[in-house]
Amino acid sequence: QGSRSFDDCRWTRGQRGISLGQLHLIFMRLFCILTSLIISHFTALAGEGWIEDFEKAKKIAAKEERLILMDFTGSDWCQPCKLLHKKYYDTDKFKAFAKEKLVLVTLDFPVGGNQSAERKAANEKLSKELKVKGFPTTIMVDAKGKELFRELGLPSVDLEGFIGRLENLVTKHPGK
Repeated sequence: QGSRSFDDCRWTRGQRGISLGQLHLIFMRLFCILTSLIISHFTALAGEGWIEDFEKAKKIAAKEERLILMDFTGSDWCQPCKLLHKKYYDTDKFKAFAKEKLVLVTLDFPVGGNQSAERKAANEKLSKELKVKGFPTTIMVDAKGKELFRELGLPSVDLEGFIGRLENLVTKHPGK
């Protein structure tokens, strides 16, 4: 009487087990949570204050009378692109300036495939239209899309010089 076999300890359907329906529900919830986290992660890659839609940027620029600064980047492979963000775009000085004066657009060309087909096609089309030759490329345009400034590679000046250059463009070409 004192000994029990292994068979006495197993779970059977209907006893404290999880049904297939419950298991399916758990996996669906986990899938939704993970999908939300992934989407928010890649949205965050655009960065604070940066948007990915150039047409939307033109509407905002026209409404708020600002210029548009476009960053053509390879966020997951281009080392100069990463350095540009670290030393320029991600600084508090640049963020404070841009918040008041610019509409920021990031046009990313990742190799990791972390982009919708629509976004990839839109970025490639705009890159061809603007004749982007390499990364990073910074282009400033007005609300109608007229090019005012272009720089391939890292800026040739320090952060203060870069912001000063952009400030001069904003002063000469209000975003009207």
